[in-house]
Amino acid sequence: MARVNHKKVRQLLNQERNSITDKQFFVSRILAGHFADIAAAQSKRYGYNRRVNVRIVWEPKNPEGAHTDNSLIWINAATPLVKAKKNRQERYEMVCGLFAHELGHVLYTDFLAGQTHATKTIDGGWYPERPVCAELSHRLNVDEIEEYRKQGSIYQMAFTRLSHHLHNVLEDGFIEEKMMNHFPGVLGANLNILRESVWEDTQTVTQFIEQEEDERLKWRSILQMMLSYCLYGEIKYGETELTDERIQAVFSSLDDLDEGLTCADPRVRWQMVNLIIVRNWRYIKPYLEYCEENSKAAGGDLAAMLDALFDALNGSTSEGAGLTVAVAENGTPASGSGGARGARRGMTASLAKPPAKEDDTEDDAGDKKEAEEPEADDEEPSEVGGASSGTADSDMNGACIGSAGEAPDATTTTGARATTLPPRILKLCSTAWQRNGWKPSVHRSLTSLRRTFPTATSMKASR
Repeated sequence: MARVNHKKVRQLLNQERNSITDKQFFVSRILAGHFADIAAAQSKRYGYNRRVNVRIVWEPKNPEGAHTDNSLIWINAATPLVKAKKNRQERYEMVCGLFAHELGHVLYTDFLAGQTHATKTIDGGWYPERPVCAELSHRLNVDEIEEYRKQGSIYQMAFTRLSHHLHNVLEDGFIEEKMMNHFPGVLGANLNILRESVWEDTQTVTQFIEQEEDERLKWRSILQMMLSYCLYGEIKYGETELTDERIQAVFSSLDDLDEGLTCADPRVRWQMVNLIIVRNWRYIKPYLEYCEENSKAAGGDLAAMLDALFDALNGSTSEGAGLTVAVAENGTPASGSGGARGARRGMTASLAKPPAKEDDTEDDAGDKKEAEEPEADDEEPSEVGGASSGTADSDMNGACIGSAGEAPDATTTTGARATTLPPRILKLCSTAWQRNGWKPSVHRSLTSLRRTFPTATSMKASR
């Protein structure tokens, strides 16, 4: 039985400000109980029996919007993001969106994995395992990272905080898509309203670059773009060319970002963090040096400065804390709005890989012939579109592979609309399938298809 009268909440929401102020409304116990009842009702499907308490404060000078320790959800109703709205109804929608985001962490974030990562990293190790890289430059980066951390506890903590910032970017994208898919009603709708408001305020890449006071701050711009991609599936490029090194750094990490966003295993998400750091160490190392110099000059702490720079990003949220793993999901999620972001991710991936140059007329003719006359022994494509999150492979450096032994189909899906790949890509697909003994039977997203070619050997070995 609900402990509050939710009709009373609606009445207070519609009252004039001269009878009850916004501050009185948002910090009232009845509104906190209203959200606590919503949390209890919506999490009942998972057998989550412990009650989640909600505390709403009015602190205009505090820039933090919300956080959770997985037993209490704390929300600041006076944050600029909320107060920018004109009326109480719109402000309530923003507060409800913040609540939905934090409830997503309570339900879907594995807090124990984060604690394990922090413990092992501070002790000089890796979680879940030491990155295994094919490229020599990346292997050298792993060694250099380990040497950086051996300098002392300050550097271990700095690396740990930077890793957790990147993980929070992936985790926010992961849990928000979960919430919009599983709770398409009030929670999902208000979370989407919050997201749209943040997206409107998100700056362009051009603006990020203009704000770089030092050459070593490139990583901060790269991290902002990664946050934008993880939350919305797209990036505001502004007037900056796609060939800019910051944008290319994000493009080179799209496969790792997608893996972290779609795989349910939290260990895979943490390993993707490790791989992204290794891949971008050329930007991260000078960024850490910049933060160290400025923190010493200000007489502050290196880790605290890293936290402050991360908190200033558009759309960033505080890292959650708790003592539980993610809930076990049962049944099929409701049809929410989370799938639209997957389509936008596919469009971003298409920008990351420009079309190949067509300079061989004989190959072009062969491409067209193969596209028009598919092999007779190929199976018919599955009726179900989209990419599967799959299950985690035992090798954390690999991908979350969905159906073992199946190659992607030559047709990709964006929502309900099918898109045929260019003939040259079809030829590459056909060659890969014949070489590995695959038969196309499942639609995959464009980003998953791009992952096929560089990992064909490893995928075959894991069948």
